[in-house]
Amino acid sequence: TRRPLVITQRGKGVAVVLDVAEYEAMQEKIELLEEMRTAEAQLAAGLGISNEDARSQVLGRIIK
Repeated sequence: TRRPLVITQRGKGVAVVLDVAEYEAMQEKIELLEEMRTAEAQLAAGLGISNEDARSQVLGRIIK
C-alpha cells in the first residue's frame, strides 16, 4: 500500500517510511505551496502585474 509506515521506539514515533512516489508527490506539493506563499507575499507588497500585462508579456515572447 501507499500508506506511510510509522516506526516507533518505546511507544513514540521516531521515523516514517514512505513509498518513493508518495514522497516525491509530497515534495512537489510542498514546493508548489512555497511558490504560492512567495507569490502572495509579492502581490501583497505590490510587486504583481495584471493578468492583461502578464498575457501580453507571454504572448510577446512567443510571437517573435
